[in-house]
Amino acid sequence: MLVNILLGAIVVSAHPSTRQNSQVAVVNLGSNTGSPKHLASGLLYGVPVEPDQIPDHFYEDMGFNYLRAGGTHLPNGNGGRGWITSLEDYQIRMDSAISNLNTCQKYGASFNLLTADIWGDDGGQAADSKYPGDGGDWSDYDAFLTKIISDIKSNGPTTGLTIDIWNEPDYGTVFWNRTQEQFLDMWGWGYARLRKELPDVPLLGPSTAYYPGLDNAWWTKFAAYVKSNNSIPDEWVWHMELGYGDMETTTEDLHAVLDAYDLPRKPLNINEYATPPEQTPVFTAWWIAQLERVNARGLRGVWVSAAQVFDLFGGLISKPNADNDKYDPEAGGYYPTGEYQVYKYYNRNMTGNRVATTSSSDRTVDAYATVDKGHAKIIFGSRSVSGTAFIEVNDLSCLGLPESGTLDIKIWAFPFPNGRFGEVNAPVDLGWGQQDYAGNSATFPVYPQDDVTAYAFEIGAK
Repeated sequence: MLVNILLGAIVVSAHPSTRQNSQVAVVNLGSNTGSPKHLASGLLYGVPVEPDQIPDHFYEDMGFNYLRAGGTHLPNGNGGRGWITSLEDYQIRMDSAISNLNTCQKYGASFNLLTADIWGDDGGQAADSKYPGDGGDWSDYDAFLTKIISDIKSNGPTTGLTIDIWNEPDYGTVFWNRTQEQFLDMWGWGYARLRKELPDVPLLGPSTAYYPGLDNAWWTKFAAYVKSNNSIPDEWVWHMELGYGDMETTTEDLHAVLDAYDLPRKPLNINEYATPPEQTPVFTAWWIAQLERVNARGLRGVWVSAAQVFDLFGGLISKPNADNDKYDPEAGGYYPTGEYQVYKYYNRNMTGNRVATTSSSDRTVDAYATVDKGHAKIIFGSRSVSGTAFIEVNDLSCLGLPESGTLDIKIWAFPFPNGRFGEVNAPVDLGWGQQDYAGNSATFPVYPQDDVTAYAFEIGAK
């Protein structure tokens, strides 16, 4: 099997005209797009409250740089229901968030405080739960903000802290069971208080479940409000967890909204990405390519059981009994999965500078690439496509190679045995292949062995 992949992946004409489908990702080695910042290496939850429970190297190897949390589903029955239940329950959640903030500061990562979860609005709240501004009374929300601000200040430096004013207010009644008008009033109220009293802390939003666009009335109303109210978020945030869509299209649609309402283009933050079927090595590589192309921060979504929300990096790593009823949220023995190895390669191996890439015309196949000291590294990802895909690599002379000849290509595979519970300690070395090329460009096929494995290709002088 490995021999077939190795040899079959590299025997193809150098001329693009021989390709029989449109699933072609293009890499332009001569187009420098800046230093790697590992924009996709963020997490939604997944970090224990207990400091140092997960060994340092798991954070460091994957380039961990962002966490979003707010105290929901704390393990062993320790979780309160947040502000809406009692001050004591609020404090339980807020203390967990402060612990997560301190962990992020240890590793030089950012921390996004999910205030909706601190409030208690995490999807599990009672149907008659209160919301900010009910009945036109903002005193309770003011008291909530006062407590959050006080706890943040008393903890010490706010390095790396960002605040999410609410979560998915557009997702039916799951996280905001009131009108959009009441949400907008809450946004303006919270923004003003937080901006005044925590002026150096970025405020993010609107963190919607649905994608921005001029055909999305929720987004256009939000845009009109923040423009008139002067409460423009410091980063534009939405989620990519609907099981469809791509970053290029949604970013273009956001820009259309911003231009229509004369709003500034600011950093992009996708603080939840990837549905459960999309959390595989090959899909992760696709997400990395997508996020990097538009320079968007990305935080991988969490879809584990409630007991595991504060553990396992949301399923990127595992440990003994994580897949059965003997699971202990406080136990050690962690090991990496195949998906984790993609993030590790992305961080540890893809150094130097990023180069421009283009996804396939149907956006199902993609690549992320870097160049360092005459060597290119490319990770191949897809939306779990079947059949042959292609990678076209242009400007090979940028690596010091002649404009025609035979290309040596090192190949690695990132398998996913037993899914998120399977131990994978390193990618699989598939050896070397060769590809004849001409015109300073080479095209070679990728024959996926299944719909979950990602591949990396390294090009340059041996």
